[in-house]
Amino acid sequence: MMFWLGFLPLLSLLTWPSLAAEAPEKRRTAGQFHDLLLNGLVARPHKFDKWFPEFGGRIDAVSAGVCQVNLQAYLGNHTARESLPDTVIEYCSNQNDCILDNLVESIKSDMGTAQVLLGLTPVILSNFGPSIAEISVMSTQRPLLTLLLAFGAPAVYPTRLLRYDNPLEVLRTNSPKSNFFPLQLQKRHAVLISIAEYVIAAAAIANVFHCTITLGLWTLSIIGCETFVFPFLWVILALAVHIPAAVALRFLKGSKLKISSLAAEFRRPDLTSIGKRLRHAFWREFEPCASGPSLVVEDDETSSFAISLNYLAGIVAYAQLTWGISVFSSLLYISVRDASFVVARLVASALVCQVILSFELRGLGDALAGSERESAEAKAKGLGPHEDPDDSRFREPNDAEKNRSGLPLLHSSVTRDVEDFGSDVRSGLGSVSGNASGI
Repeated sequence: MMFWLGFLPLLSLLTWPSLAAEAPEKRRTAGQFHDLLLNGLVARPHKFDKWFPEFGGRIDAVSAGVCQVNLQAYLGNHTARESLPDTVIEYCSNQNDCILDNLVESIKSDMGTAQVLLGLTPVILSNFGPSIAEISVMSTQRPLLTLLLAFGAPAVYPTRLLRYDNPLEVLRTNSPKSNFFPLQLQKRHAVLISIAEYVIAAAAIANVFHCTITLGLWTLSIIGCETFVFPFLWVILALAVHIPAAVALRFLKGSKLKISSLAAEFRRPDLTSIGKRLRHAFWREFEPCASGPSLVVEDDETSSFAISLNYLAGIVAYAQLTWGISVFSSLLYISVRDASFVVARLVASALVCQVILSFELRGLGDALAGSERESAEAKAKGLGPHEDPDDSRFREPNDAEKNRSGLPLLHSSVTRDVEDFGSDVRSGLGSVSGNASGI
């Protein structure tokens, strides 16, 4: 429902220009239909009711004083609407114009500076936010926590457009070379850390949702006077960035990215029923990556479809960033001080979500480093990756294992006869060559 509310102002902007050229009676009828659409069918909060604290008192005095008739017309008072000129066809914008005409210049200058600061907010948040590759890798391990982190840090760190970022490079970047996070976790500590991660991520989301909804209610957007959902909708659209990248990771060729939770653990042979597998995957969701088993990666080759999805995610990320700049820079009736407080709250949420994400990616990086180290040791012993040297499949069978069929063992005797025959031939050839040299 909130998603479609955002398109109602756009519908109004498309229909009102054609109605403006018609007779006043038709405009009044269209205005009543517009009121029915917005006030009757859709339950929405009114604008010009609450303001941010610094300028709220002076703005409210102008709105309820000089602009009282326009305010009553916006609230649905038909007597006030009949008293307005016939040229008035949009009551919200009319009230907005009245307030701006009667505010002092110092307040309007401060609001203009706040618009610049708010317009930079998506760019600022993107520097504290996750990259597309980081979220896609994390979604294979703990999808629920990844969803929370995507909402808590809605701005994506932008990379160069149409460039594929290998998810494995993200894990190798978070290798054990960095000692910022201590990762020697015990089981009882892992449970507490996992609970703390969810609590902090949920608090970050609540903070972001409260900030964006408050921005929509206590301000007025130039691009949509009636709506309040644009800042909140910008946060929700972060999913449109991460979903294509997460799907792209499932289209790796070969054995794909066989990560030790949902990918590998879900295929464990001892988990026979679907219910057991789902329960196991559920409990695996609450295990930090730092306490999980080694990460097995056999093939990181990507398909063209996966690369295309990654490109799509990058394009959507830039579109979301651009639209966020447009939305936040269009907000009126907020001071620089109040805007700075809002930006600080959003940055705090993005920062704590990035700390959680870095901790989890560091755990995956350690798991990948351990897996690659085991693979190198196995290759040095002449084994394939992740092969056990004590496994009977990868060692030479002994005589007892060879004789399980009950047939006589001829291998060693035949080998000795062939070796004796070869030595006799070599000695005979040596004597012949000696006699020839004596002649």
